[in-house]
Amino acid sequence: MVNDNATSFLQRLLNHAWLDPARGIDPGKVANMKYDGKLEGQEWHPRDTRIDAKHDVRVHCEAGDFEAEVVNLSSDGFRLRSHDPLEVGWEVTLESLDHNPVKAVICWACGLDAGGVFAEPVAL
Repeated sequence: MVNDNATSFLQRLLNHAWLDPARGIDPGKVANMKYDGKLEGQEWHPRDTRIDAKHDVRVHCEAGDFEAEVVNLSSDGFRLRSHDPLEVGWEVTLESLDHNPVKAVICWACGLDAGGVFAEPVAL
């Protein structure tokens, strides 16, 4: 089952990233995407395509509430840069203006950068 709140949250972030004239992105073109390298002979599952984004969010977690910036997105998760460090395993809620909050779990953290997976699947 797809989480409609999370899907609409991501669509808003993606539309903002694609249509941002300050970044010089042509709305008629696809956003910059990152691609994984090919690992021949490996038993790796390909990860979902990451889409570059630059959108401010508010993070609610065990350490409190603070501002962060989503750096990239996929249908499974995200990477963000926050003003305060996050810890692996923390359950967080991401909030954007005029949008329903999205729940996630932090999977990795390095300084002020962190990555997480959405608690429920989302459609991009």
